[in-house]
Amino acid sequence: MILQGRIVKRATLLSDKEDQLYFGQIPVCLEQLMLSNRLLISDREWKKINRLLNPVKKVNVLWSRLMAKKMLGDQYRPESIEIVNEVSGAPCLYYEGVRLPRTISISHCGAFTGIFLSRKPVAIDIERKFVSMDKHFTNYCFNDPELAGLKYLDRNMPLNQRITLLWSLKETIVKLFGEGFHYSPKQISAIFEKEDQLSVTLPDSYCEKEFARPLQLTYEWHEPNYLCLGKFIR
Repeated sequence: MILQGRIVKRATLLSDKEDQLYFGQIPVCLEQLMLSNRLLISDREWKKINRLLNPVKKVNVLWSRLMAKKMLGDQYRPESIEIVNEVSGAPCLYYEGVRLPRTISISHCGAFTGIFLSRKPVAIDIERKFVSMDKHFTNYCFNDPELAGLKYLDRNMPLNQRITLLWSLKETIVKLFGEGFHYSPKQISAIFEKEDQLSVTLPDSYCEKEFARPLQLTYEWHEPNYLCLGKFIR
């Protein structure tokens, strides 16, 4: 399956009035967060958080839940909102036990977290700039046309930064379908044909997904990370 993706400005991608975006740094005090927000997190969410061994990951998951509930707090009671992960790992929203007609996408990278809420299929990815380029990694993750397409990006951008961006865009596209990289990363191809145009090739199994429709993407550089957003438009 081949999709055409357009690179657009953030304002264009977030044009629906109910689109909400959060991107920021995470507080580091886990104990204080847990004590002050105990009642906003459901028992099922606490079980997920407490199973995590990495304290940074615990803060990431807790903070993303709290921020998502705050973002929806003008429409719903935050303590009745629950974020549950599907079998694929994709998060979904429930309110008083009923699934909400909203899409939520969450990304963590170090001290940063990002949340994208919409009534349309959306995705967010944060990727820290690759410090060094490992030839084995690039050969495993990208095909030759993908690497050749990097010439359409700003030539003043270092190669490792351009490859970081390409990887983050691929992550975003995969998240849009509610999937992970169950295949070789090369089976999902994102080729820049122009500075603002991508040709995206996906495995045939993705044809079963209901939202194979026009795709918008945007990206921003926030040292030392890329923030990438994606949305299917009707």
